Amino acid sequence: MKLNKNTASLNRLGLICFAGALFFIASLHAQKVIAHSQKWASEQSDLPKDPAVHYGRLENGFKYAWSKKTEKDSCLLRLMVHTGSLHEREDERGIAHFLEHLAFDGSKNFPDGTLRSYFQEMGVKHGPHLNAHTDFDETVYEINLPQCTPERLSQALTAFRDFADGLLLKESEIEKERGIIDMEDQKRDSKDLRIYRKIMSEFYKGTIYAQRLPIGEKNIRKTFDRKKIHEFYKRWYRPDNMTLILVGDFGQTGPEDQIRDIFASLQKDSEEFPVAPDRGSLNPEHKETIISETDSPFVKISFLSTEQQEKREFTKEYFFRQNKLLLVGSLYQYKISQYLSEHKKDFHHISLVNDVDFDIMQNGIRFILNKDRWTEGLLQATLLHNEIISCGFNSHDRTIVLREIETLLKNMAEREDAENVLNGLLNDARQQAPRLDPESLVSLYREFLQTLTLQELNHTLRDLFNHDKTFSSNLLVIGDFSEKEDRLLTEQIREVVTEGLKTRVSCTKSETPEFGYKSAAPEKVEEYKHIINTDFDYHSIEFRNGVIAHLKKNTDPERPGTILIHAKIGHGLWEFDASDKVLIELGSSNLILGGTRKHPFIQFRDLTAGKDISFHFTTTNYDSSFSGRSSPDDFLHYLEWNRAYIDDPAFGSASIPKAKDHKTQWLKNITNTFYEPFYHDFRKYLYDDDFSPLTETQINNTKETEIIAWMKENLLNRCPEFTIVGDIDTEQAIQHLYQTFGDLTCKRMPAKDEIRAEKSHRKSGVHREYHIDSEDPTALVGFTWPVHSVPGNLRSVIENIIDQRITASIREDLNITYTPQVSLNISPDPWEDNYLEIKIITDPQQTSTVLEITPKIVASFLEQPVNEAELNQARNPVAEQLKLAKTSSSFWLNQIPVRKGYFSSYEEGLQHLLSRNHEQLNTIILDMLSPDKYSSIVIKPEQKIRGSQVQLTPACE
Repeated sequence: MKLNKNTASLNRLGLICFAGALFFIASLHAQKVIAHSQKWASEQSDLPKDPAVHYGRLENGFKYAWSKKTEKDSCLLRLMVHTGSLHEREDERGIAHFLEHLAFDGSKNFPDGTLRSYFQEMGVKHGPHLNAHTDFDETVYEINLPQCTPERLSQALTAFRDFADGLLLKESEIEKERGIIDMEDQKRDSKDLRIYRKIMSEFYKGTIYAQRLPIGEKNIRKTFDRKKIHEFYKRWYRPDNMTLILVGDFGQTGPEDQIRDIFASLQKDSEEFPVAPDRGSLNPEHKETIISETDSPFVKISFLSTEQQEKREFTKEYFFRQNKLLLVGSLYQYKISQYLSEHKKDFHHISLVNDVDFDIMQNGIRFILNKDRWTEGLLQATLLHNEIISCGFNSHDRTIVLREIETLLKNMAEREDAENVLNGLLNDARQQAPRLDPESLVSLYREFLQTLTLQELNHTLRDLFNHDKTFSSNLLVIGDFSEKEDRLLTEQIREVVTEGLKTRVSCTKSETPEFGYKSAAPEKVEEYKHIINTDFDYHSIEFRNGVIAHLKKNTDPERPGTILIHAKIGHGLWEFDASDKVLIELGSSNLILGGTRKHPFIQFRDLTAGKDISFHFTTTNYDSSFSGRSSPDDFLHYLEWNRAYIDDPAFGSASIPKAKDHKTQWLKNITNTFYEPFYHDFRKYLYDDDFSPLTETQINNTKETEIIAWMKENLLNRCPEFTIVGDIDTEQAIQHLYQTFGDLTCKRMPAKDEIRAEKSHRKSGVHREYHIDSEDPTALVGFTWPVHSVPGNLRSVIENIIDQRITASIREDLNITYTPQVSLNISPDPWEDNYLEIKIITDPQQTSTVLEITPKIVASFLEQPVNEAELNQARNPVAEQLKLAKTSSSFWLNQIPVRKGYFSSYEEGLQHLLSRNHEQLNTIILDMLSPDKYSSIVIKPEQKIRGSQVQLTPACE
């Protein structure tokens, strides 16, 4: 089960976050409902309602809303109970989450935990499609049906009805879930949750919020019995405290008759609505809070003002007021991104804070600083903030950001999917904001943007975040400061900030450059090879100069009006020597960061503003490639950028320090985590080659001249091979490709099989144990088995079966209360390194038990082969997903051109999956797995006392 820890935030990531706000008046404001309300936000708003949404209410008070989305046969269903941890009494802390766990263990129509297996037969897998979450003020049950037939919809609604009043709440299941939640509690005791708990206790002092984290308290959970859980269940699980939301394909008549038939008989336990505990009032005292965390990779310094707010408005005026703050935040982040692209710095990021958690508003600024040079970074960041506030935004800034917003508006109107509609209705039910249809919302935003002058935006910026107001606020510091006295630390911080704010700044004017790589349209496309693949219905083109393109027209219901592009332009990791590892990593990072000779990377955002272009460079095991997304209108411009990077890269040294900083920062981030010994130490014992992750010494000692020379020789100047899928006009796409690449002089890419270096497989029999200096109290036990390849989509089926067996054995038969994390990587390519990998997070005291039992579970396939029922339960979800995959552009992007080992047609592959029986599957599994040939790793935290560190109970995600 999922738990939310309610870390709602406003526009912390800049304009990308602004996109979320476009679907909803205040979705980024994430204002939590405090008082129970039987109304929708839409019912209280003067904004236009979405005509595609059908709202209803039964006589017993049960609310529902549904919206028909006909792009595919699936549907998304949510049952929201407006009750969470804030509704718990002192002796019930954690009971809402406990009850949510029990909902899946047995009910009137699905006894003895049969709910999961029943829905898995429909392709509804527990986790991604069948789940629930408990938050402070809600419990939400989730079912996603890949095929929304009336019969399946009825069964899903029956399950929701069982959640509402049909739970069995057996004592045996209560005891089992108690152990599972205790382990869940311990497993999530991470630095982030300890920090969150400390912030809650300091900044929400005077309220009960810090004492109501959804997972509760272990000593209180010990007291939960059937009587107490049932009393909470009957008190809060009542029809007038529930909302049902359905989005999907419901045929011609809609689901209202089924909703009424199933939920109209739902009864209230009492006519009087229950009263939740008082939530308290915010203590307004000034605070300076230092949180010391050994594991923290950054130093985070925030100046925050807090204020309790109760009024929530759903008016046009409120819409304009709140989104003006969002726009100011987006402009501010644009200025920050410009600076970070141009300068070497000792700070990681700056963000304005304008949040509402629960009913508490926070305003201020947050600095994220490099751990080793945080004072220098704080001074740089304060100087930059001072410059932005003093100089304000200019017309160039406003033009660029507004162009991007226009693109977001266009995409929102054209590409809204079922998930967006669902999220809008959930927020409507939460009283966060009304659900608006895309057309009305776009009109509102355009009206809003037209009313905003540059002068008004600058006035808002200075009024909200001026020096006196911002830096006299509450101070929150997070970092590794265990040796430093709090008073001296806060004095040092305020001295550095004062120095930065009193510095006089000079303001410079920015201008948008002209794009320097426009290609002229040819009179005609010269002779080229054109092959039509009838199995996959795509076109293959080869121009005279060797450029190749595979083109497939596909209208993706989830991405209408989108073109996905992958352009292979170089070899992958496996074609290079292991000694080139540092050059591969730094060269790949530097390619995009270096930009082209005419346009440094910082100009890319300006030159693509208002265009729907996403552009990336990656080096994988298979190839080096450009990939991204475009729209039909912007496809030619995307290709022009692609050509500019291939034909005219900067190859300069200015961006290499940024590439080095990016890699070294990643290394610092994984210090004191499971990943460091897993990747840095264990892997080198498993491989004969030296493709282990980089070290900081390697990065720092690599010369810029070496990196540039390697890039020139290896990353570019190969004939690109394009795969293009989406809303394309094939003939026009060929014209655009020839226009941009028809005159490219390039070398042919040697066939992979001819140049591929010999690669060793993983060894077996390697067993290692590591102790890490971490505050995380959990341990990781990992296993790897070298395995043979298996055909096609049977990989996912085998993964599901192994997952089911390990989960059942560890959680039930062996009475160890946690869920393992199982991942399987088996490729049909004969040259790929195949392995079964299992990772289990557990208590350090249980590692020896896990080491003993896991190989026995894998060996159980020898004694207890897979039966037909087990095969069907694992295969059906894969088949259902595969049937739906044909509509996805990303599916075809990965399938075209057909790689060696894949089936020649999609239908043949699906039929092959469905035709396999359990005896054939057992033959494959027994041939694939050698139970005694495995390697293992144990990673434990050092056994130590935390000193002044307080043991805190975390919230759950």
